[in-house]
Amino acid sequence: MDKRAFNDIVKKFLLNKSFKYNSKKRRYIKEFNDSYMKIHIQKSNFSNGYYINYLIFCKDLHSYNEIIDLDLGDLFGRFFIIKSQKNNDLFELDELDESKLEKHLNESINEIVAILETSGIKGYLKYRPESIRLASKYSSEYLNNLISEI
Repeated sequence: MDKRAFNDIVKKFLLNKSFKYNSKKRRYIKEFNDSYMKIHIQKSNFSNGYYINYLIFCKDLHSYNEIIDLDLGDLFGRFFIIKSQKNNDLFELDELDESKLEKHLNESINEIVAILETSGIKGYLKYRPESIRLASKYSSEYLNNLISEI
């Protein structure tokens, strides 16, 4: 698969999941009840592959207009592809075709989107409690208060 096909498939997938594309920053953004999710695609410097990174912003801490220019979320991570029964965060273009990519996008992105849609940030923190360790001091105070409510 070439990089154009990869980007086109990811873009089509995310737009079908109600993400909006911000062409200025080349990011995809989706709004949930208590948060925003921003996704960006990062080219690997070491191989013919890409990482799909996501950032989650708490609405209580950020406005929509503010998050467009932010590149560090309150919570963040990468989507994974399952390879040899292990999670791998690198989407190698040489090993993908359209159906494999769509399958992995469905598995990884749908899981986190479903959590944010149904349970919000509290649900995400239950799912990935270790993610709070990487949050900024400002964000972690707010997130720790949310955890105490769980």
